Amino acid sequence: MLSNLLIQNMKPQAKSERLSDGRGMYLEIAPSGGMIGTLRSQLVGTLAVLNIVAGKRSDDAAVKPCG
Repeated sequence: MLSNLLIQNMKPQAKSERLSDGRGMYLEIAPSGGMIGTLRSQLVGTLAVLNIVAGKRSDDAAVKPCG
């Protein structure tokens, strides 16, 4: 399960790491520290994929909740 605390505590590893919420949302952390969020959904038999790319995060940056 993805949570704000889990994302804040993630550190880049030697290989890309993918976290999932179990409902089609993934967050991939690249070795450079960049993040890619992916949402997969099926609409009337057609797979839809939305990717959100974020740049490198500094160690002192905080992930703030939306809304």
